[in-house]
Parts: sequence; C-alpha cells; structure tokens
Amino acid sequence: MYDYEGNLVDANTKIESWYNTEVLPKLNDHRDFVIGYYLGVAEDKNDQLLATCEMGTQCRVDNEQKFRGEIETQWQTVINHFRDDIKTAMEKTETLVNDGWDVAVKCQVDHPCCEFNSVEWDNMQKKIKTFIDKITEKRSQVVELEKRITAIETQCVSYDLPWEVYRATADQRDVEAAAANIDVNDQMSLDEELAEELEWTA
Repeated sequence: MYDYEGNLVDANTKIESWYNTEVLPKLNDHRDFVIGYYLGVAEDKNDQLLATCEMGTQCRVDNEQKFRGEIETQWQTVINHFRDDIKTAMEKTETLVNDGWDVAVKCQVDHPCCEFNSVEWDNMQKKIKTFIDKITEKRSQVVELEKRITAIETQCVSYDLPWEVYRATADQRDVEAAAANIDVNDQMSLDEELAEELEWTA
C-alpha cells in the first residue's frame, strides 16, 4: 500500500545530502544575486564613484570586504535557521509517520475481516445460480420463438398478413408490461408450457 519503489538506502543518503547538494548552493546563489542587485540599485541612484589614489582604492576594497562579510554573516544566520527548521521538520515527519503506522496496525486489530454467515452465503450463491439458469432458459426460449415466428411469416407469406403491425403491437405490449412492473412470474405458466413443448418436439 505504501511501498516505496526506490532503494531505501539510496533514498536516505539523498535525504541526508539534500541540504548540502541542493539547498545550500541555491541559497548562496540567491544571496549573491541579491547583493549584486542592491549594488546595482545603489550605483543607479547615486553619483558615479570617482577614481581615487592607491590608498583610496584600498579603502574601497577593505570597505567592500567588510560589508560583504557582514552580509554573508546575516545570510548564514538565515541559512542556519533554515537548516535547523528542515531538520526539525524531518524528525517531526518521521514521528508522525511512525505514529500513523501504529494507528494503522491498531485498525486491523480492532476491526478484523467482516464476519458473514456461511449458510446465508451458500444460499445466496444457489439463488444466483438459479437466476442465471432461468435467464439462460428464457433466452433460449426467445431464440426459439423468433425462429417459429420467422417460419410462420415465411410459410404464410401468401396470406398477406400485416406482420409488421403484429410485431409493433407485440413491442408495445412489452413496453406496457415493463411500465406496469409486470413480474416475469406472471407469464411463467406460458413459459413452462413452451418449455415442455420444446422438449416434446426435440
């Protein structure tokens, strides 16, 4: 039901390495992107930096290293919190899965397979077989009746009888019988007589 199709050992390794291989590089890339963005904003809204002497250039280098270091420290704090939150979420996930599994086991203990009465089941199977046999018998009778009707129409073609009208009337009677919820048992005597006749002529 809950089968994991992959290799569990490989999956565990992938989970453990996910932060370092997937998350951390993306966070670092995003940090660098944000730094570059705000440097661009500052350059756009401020006057252009003028050239300086060697000491002024060194001052700018030292300044950039300082603010970049402070930015990385800030982002590292966020990254550490994120890593801790992920670890906590993974541990909580494991706990919830294990608790859920225990409940699932208890379900099968508290609610075993539904009981049934074997006698009632056997009787039901016998009734179903009887119905199936009866349906098969009725279908065979219908086929035989159709053959007889066709034979009569063929033999009596010279009488010029309105066979289409007869068939339409018969179909209408079937519709009316179905609408009136007439049980097939109401016609059983006719069916049984037909069955006996078929056996006699066989």
